[in-house]
Amino acid sequence: MSFTPPPPPPSSLSRPVEVILPTGTVIHRVWNHLSGRDGNVFNPGYGDLDPTRFAPLRRPHGAPQGARVGTLYAGETFAVSVYETLFRDLPPLPRLREVAGWRVDECAHCTLTVERDLRLASLHHKHLGRWGLSRQALIECQGKRAYGGTVLWAETIHDQFADFDGLAWTSRQDDSADAYLFFGDRVQVTDLTPGPTRPFGAHPGRADIEALANQDEVIITRP
Repeated sequence: MSFTPPPPPPSSLSRPVEVILPTGTVIHRVWNHLSGRDGNVFNPGYGDLDPTRFAPLRRPHGAPQGARVGTLYAGETFAVSVYETLFRDLPPLPRLREVAGWRVDECAHCTLTVERDLRLASLHHKHLGRWGLSRQALIECQGKRAYGGTVLWAETIHDQFADFDGLAWTSRQDDSADAYLFFGDRVQVTDLTPGPTRPFGAHPGRADIEALANQDEVIITRP
């Protein structure tokens, strides 16, 4: 694990390898449902105080201010959707693996059914080498300083390849499946049909998150 940002992207990238998420695919999302947004509604992109690996996307490219591109993170599995959000900063054992219960209770899970083929840029390790990158540099790093560099790669791919709907990579914390980020100016809410919302603050959603936490020795702290 590193807190060092990756090298900046070049002014011109070779075309990414495509990953097609076919129509009918069911994926998973975990999000802060207290925001009032439905499960298929994109984050508007103003989370500067709590940046993530590939968001917020600033427009114009790299500018601290200006219009933003909405984003939506999702996972191939329920576990990935949790590990890319609530559990994203957990250290390995024997260090304490703990998540605040109030933060868990703010979130919910739903499935999303893909309603058209989505074209995603592959950020898998074997494809990153074409850009002189490694998984260690782009995916294994974490923290605000590192994310200030990783997001530049998302912005560059967005700007240079208008036919891509988002990104796909192997989850850092759960490398058994893929994580996704969709660009809100290309993927519409009608392209993703949400299943029922399952808040983690009440059953059955609470049982889902607690089962995963128990399996992976994560402590959810509650008063």
